[in-house]
Amino acid sequence: VARPDAKPVWHEGEARLFHCKPLKKTGAPVFLIPSMINRSYIMDLMPGRSFMQWLADRGHDVFLLDWGVPAGDPEMRDMDGVIVNRLG
Repeated sequence: VARPDAKPVWHEGEARLFHCKPLKKTGAPVFLIPSMINRSYIMDLMPGRSFMQWLADRGHDVFLLDWGVPAGDPEMRDMDGVIVNRLG
């Protein structure tokens, strides 16, 4: 797994939000939300093949939600909790 230069900027329960800053901001911000059955590193599986970094290299502020282990987070026990308590 090749995590780009992404810094955690928020966390609550199991969920974390990473931010990858562009060198020069020229595009709109991008918010990536992987499916809950995949870990966030699905966006960055190999060194030099990071989707987050690719977007940042093209001028986008990139944010990536990492669900963590939803089963370990009582606030994400159902979809209402996921939407209200984490995505909200």
